[in-house]
Amino acid sequence: MQSYPLHAGYPFELLDGLWEFAFQENVLFREAVCPDLDFRDVTEVPSCFDLQSGYRGVRGTGFYRRRIRVHRGRIRLICKGFGFVLSAYWDGKKIGESNLTYSEVPFDFQSDEDGWHELVLAVSNLYDPDGAPLMHPFYDFYGYGGLYRSVELHQLPEYSVDRAEVRIVNAEEGRIRVRLRLSGEVPEHCTASFSFDGADVQERSLNPAAPELEFQLKDRRLWSPEQPHLHTVTVRTKHSSVTERFGLRTVGTEGRNLLLNGRKIRLKGICRHESHILFGVSLPPSLILEDVRLLKDLGCNFVRCVHYPQDSRFLDLCDELGILVWEETLGWGNPKEDFQNPAFAAAQKAQAHRLIEKSINHPSIVIWGFLNEGHSNEPETETLYRDLATIFRSADDGRLISYATMFPDTDRSLALADIISVNRYPGWYAADQDLPRPLKEIEAEMERLQNSLESRGFGNRPLLISEIGAGAIPGWHDTFRAHWSEEYQTDYIRESCRAILSRPEYLGLAVWHFSDCRTYASSRALGRPRSLNNKGVLDEYRRPKMAYEALKQIYSAEK
Repeated sequence: MQSYPLHAGYPFELLDGLWEFAFQENVLFREAVCPDLDFRDVTEVPSCFDLQSGYRGVRGTGFYRRRIRVHRGRIRLICKGFGFVLSAYWDGKKIGESNLTYSEVPFDFQSDEDGWHELVLAVSNLYDPDGAPLMHPFYDFYGYGGLYRSVELHQLPEYSVDRAEVRIVNAEEGRIRVRLRLSGEVPEHCTASFSFDGADVQERSLNPAAPELEFQLKDRRLWSPEQPHLHTVTVRTKHSSVTERFGLRTVGTEGRNLLLNGRKIRLKGICRHESHILFGVSLPPSLILEDVRLLKDLGCNFVRCVHYPQDSRFLDLCDELGILVWEETLGWGNPKEDFQNPAFAAAQKAQAHRLIEKSINHPSIVIWGFLNEGHSNEPETETLYRDLATIFRSADDGRLISYATMFPDTDRSLALADIISVNRYPGWYAADQDLPRPLKEIEAEMERLQNSLESRGFGNRPLLISEIGAGAIPGWHDTFRAHWSEEYQTDYIRESCRAILSRPEYLGLAVWHFSDCRTYASSRALGRPRSLNNKGVLDEYRRPKMAYEALKQIYSAEK
């Protein structure tokens, strides 16, 4: 299950499988010394090392070692996701490092000799505000260590075409702009062939300084959730080729409405962590596919991918099956002190660029997000919110921008967002803690929120409830239908959907959330029974709770 883009024309190796493994507890990656390690264990790539026997719940640095045979020349190592900080060594020499947790990162270097070489990847899962500024122990999801996703090795030719970014000029007419990313010693005069959908081959001359060309597709079809038509482009140069997949569609807003291909659409969504009790964030292909099937079975047309860059294989399936996507950078409830930390701000902006580069061709992605529940009511946070919005808007005019706020009444950056997105849990974190089953708070809060935003001048923008939900311990039933029972969660989901979907002022909602997932392994878990976030409509093994069928009924009936 290899994700797009697909590369050919030069030696390529997927490095998934068993690697030699060593571990140093409570040692930061930058303090570790590779030559003195005792690689007495083995582990699998991809996986989370702190889920494995002997390493469960530990913090430190894990070292992955493997021998690789290559030809001399340009090498690119691509790590598709890791946590929290990654350093790469080739024959004992450091070739790169990254603290962009969950991101896909490349390391380019030169191999001077043919033959066998030693590759060591060091991954630290220690919380460190300077070395790993994107991760914090207070985040309400477990911070796993390891090589979360696949590792690839590309033996590059003298020059290569690495990516082909497709921008839509006119979706109806099938006019597109293809921007190439080239690397190596690109000659001043070179050509490339462009093939669309396996046919329609066109030869074009390239200007390496501005490798961007326009085309018009002959057999053009629009992408939508109802008809998720996809196209491919294959670009070939002398010794390399890349195949990218894309879709023709437009997304925009008109007053309170979201427009897809010029038509109004309401969002029937759910929030999904990339997490499983047995695999952490390293989901096998069969489970990724099953998650998408469950989303379709629920009747969802929208998934909010929380709270970090997602696996491209999941996004590929959303493209294929017609599910709209919100993808965002890593963040959760960050206080103003993070925004004043230069390392945090730099990492946020770098991850935004990486996210765009990775996911630019997915037609399913309609919203870029960032800084979930950050303290956007504080003046110290305004600069970073503005900088991130500028990065996304300047790099990609084909998607909308939003962020989930907890402070809609006092938020200082809402003007940056195309969609006003609010996380709210009335009737769960109840205003009246003495009232049994305070479900009436939901209707009242939806009306109050709408009026508050209108009074602040945001009444003519799309309004999305980006999180709303209630917890339920699987299998616990209660005749009182009280908090933590499956009955209360079911009643809560029904009332939330009714209160939101009955109001035309609301664009829709993303229920919190898809499946129960591991969170704190500390006393913070006193507010999280079983050390899980139990608000899933599925349990941690993807078994449905009562709320699953209730949500399925509602979404299936909603047009």
